[in-house]
Amino acid sequence: MIIERRIAHLSGPTNESWEKHSNSWSVCGRFSCPALLMLTAWSRVWLNWWALAVGTVVVIWIALNPFLFAKSSNSNSYAARSAFGERVWLYRDKLNLPSKRLALPPLLTLINALGFAAAVYGVVALSFPPRTGPLHLPREGIGHGEEATFRRRRAEAAT
Repeated sequence: MIIERRIAHLSGPTNESWEKHSNSWSVCGRFSCPALLMLTAWSRVWLNWWALAVGTVVVIWIALNPFLFAKSSNSNSYAARSAFGERVWLYRDKLNLPSKRLALPPLLTLINALGFAAAVYGVVALSFPPRTGPLHLPREGIGHGEEATFRRRRAEAAT
């Protein structure tokens, strides 16, 4: 069994739940959830313990979202097609799909994983882009012009 199918079966998907999952309002409601979770973790310094409350609300929303909306009335909408595409991808080993269609999703997943890793780094370090490696921006660089001017004037005054 494919790992994605094992994960999906934890929520007990049925035909009815897939139809609710494909509702445009449900899809749009879930679309912002990863960004909201990252924003909650990133703002933990300002929100303190309230960040846990906000994060809990987002997780509850993720869990309840598929049950709060009716079945999709339009199966040709982009949201419905994307949800049904998820279902096709889960059962790709049982379906006769062209091999050219099987190459792109893993590549997109890899790109998504790299972006997720960068986002997690930014949330943990409260800094993005990273201050090391080939993309290193010196502290006197972009966004720190006042600090660089102050250091230069202090060095000139000392000589």
